[in-house]
Amino acid sequence: MRRSGAGHAAAAAASVIIGAAVGGLVNVLTSGSGPNWTLVAFVAVTVIGWAAIEAWRATRGRPARAGKRSAGPVPEMDGPLVARPEQLNDIVGALTGGGRRSGALVAVVGGGGFGKTTLARMASQHPDVRRRFTDCVTVSLGQDVSGAALAAKINDVVEGITGVRPGFTTAEQAAQHLGAELDERGPLLLVVDDVWTGEQARHFLYGGQRCGRLITTRLPDVVPVSATTIEVGPMRPDESHDLLAAGVPGLSPQVAQRLIDRTGHWPLLLAISNGILRQAANRGDDPDVVATRTIEMLDQDGPTALDTVSERRRQRAAGRTIDASLTALAASDRERFVELCVFVEDAEIPAELVARLWRRTGGLSAEDSVRLCRLLAGLSLVADYRESGPTLQLHDVVRTYLRARCGADRLVDINSTLLDAIADSLEAPGPPIQWWTLPTALTYLWRNLGYHMRAAGRSEQFANVVSDPRWSMTKLRLFGAAALSDDLTGVETEVATVLSRVLDQHGHLLAPTDPPDAVVSVLLGRLHSDPDLADAVAAYKGPAAGHRLLPQWPPPDLPDPALRRVLPASRFMIEPNPVLSADGTLLLAERGNDEDVALWSVDTGEPVVTLAGSANALWPAVFAVDGTWMAAEVEGSRMQLWDT
Repeated sequence: MRRSGAGHAAAAAASVIIGAAVGGLVNVLTSGSGPNWTLVAFVAVTVIGWAAIEAWRATRGRPARAGKRSAGPVPEMDGPLVARPEQLNDIVGALTGGGRRSGALVAVVGGGGFGKTTLARMASQHPDVRRRFTDCVTVSLGQDVSGAALAAKINDVVEGITGVRPGFTTAEQAAQHLGAELDERGPLLLVVDDVWTGEQARHFLYGGQRCGRLITTRLPDVVPVSATTIEVGPMRPDESHDLLAAGVPGLSPQVAQRLIDRTGHWPLLLAISNGILRQAANRGDDPDVVATRTIEMLDQDGPTALDTVSERRRQRAAGRTIDASLTALAASDRERFVELCVFVEDAEIPAELVARLWRRTGGLSAEDSVRLCRLLAGLSLVADYRESGPTLQLHDVVRTYLRARCGADRLVDINSTLLDAIADSLEAPGPPIQWWTLPTALTYLWRNLGYHMRAAGRSEQFANVVSDPRWSMTKLRLFGAAALSDDLTGVETEVATVLSRVLDQHGHLLAPTDPPDAVVSVLLGRLHSDPDLADAVAAYKGPAAGHRLLPQWPPPDLPDPALRRVLPASRFMIEPNPVLSADGTLLLAERGNDEDVALWSVDTGEPVVTLAGSANALWPAVFAVDGTWMAAEVEGSRMQLWDT
């Protein structure tokens, strides 16, 4: 999650201007000719008033006047970029058009590798968009983000906006809090990249009436019905030629057109092909010869233009284009590139971890790793490589192909090698490996250690790690309750089960604290009298854990053991006599006096279905014995039934 722009610059500028004004007044007052009090008063009121307005705009999140926007640079984009004015203008117009003062909801839809993310970034940098929205916050999701992991992503957004990380463990609670924060701010652009489910999209739609939302997805079915949809497909012929030929002098139009036809005007393949040709040009090779060789690899089934509508054909063409690109690499470099597929989807991969992996698998030095990363970026095989981070990122399509090429057994081996390389670098490597001693700067590993340990076939080891308070309490302090809850998902040790239950009961109390470490004391205080965790807590409360302020006796407000979870009431109302399904799994909740109601899962604390046309229903309602339908009276003395 990235945040651009923010707000305190205007306040700082106001302070400087006020200081300058005061200095000027002092100079006038001390001059020999005597002050012109009318002029002094006019200048003072004008300057100080203007500075106060600018500071107020910054704190309210409202846009400063043109040329003084608080929005800073959005994430930079690497590789050749080609303007796609038709789609870009559509996106910008949908976000800013019509003179609206309320925020727009725009969805950019297209297959993988068609440039949705690039267009979203370009739109967020557009001058018209930056004038309308004072800030831009970007979050990238992915196919497997749900539950506590989705809550953690939403908490990331809140932290990026406010500077304070909330502790919500369910996506619904986090989403409602995000909506409330957006309501308190001026127009902000929220970019939600790589959305895969309607549930993911829904959680970013709360509140923020003045905020704009830009969603990218490859699945039209997940787009909210209220969104303006911009479809992104193959590039136009002129755009395709500009992308393929960028930085490639001497490429003949005839050969370029043949290669463009084989790529189906697909931006991803054009960018990779451009990388092949640029590398060839740098070596002094004839670009026509290299382009013809690439065409031959794409023509293995006969010379036909790529049908980009077919997912299967796209994947096959992508694989062959990547293979053509890999011919520019030495055999050992190809193997190192394939190994990148073990990292988490859509993640910013720290170059430090890549270097440690490649040192173990290929004996590469730090300088060799930088060289190879630069080469892969030059070939457009990595979507993003920043030496300032340094981090790199794989495109989803490339990662999918590499994982298929790698094979299941090798994926296990590479993940194991990565974990071993990291473990050997710890100050106290074990055994057992003391993963809680990971440097806090290795944010990627703190977030994704569970992913890599499961992928390495070490699920049992990770269960022991997350059940150890030294890991779980540090994870809580660094990343909040949602990240810890995500770690605990699927872990069936006794300690993990109890800790998951406690997080469900007390997650609403685990907001960030000042100092940050105090949140650990809050949780330990709630665990004070839990017999299932007594030994673990006692061990963690020892001298090695540092000084903590903990209760001597159980707090008086501990919940009854029967409490499942606490649901926030800030965005919806529960009926005075809550209506539960007969099996106790569904709760009827009303979101407002003029909105449809929803059924919430008691187990997850998340809404499972919204009852269309229920805004005028008269409550209470009744459930069928098996919970499959619900009935309520509606205005006009009619009964209405809903499938739950």
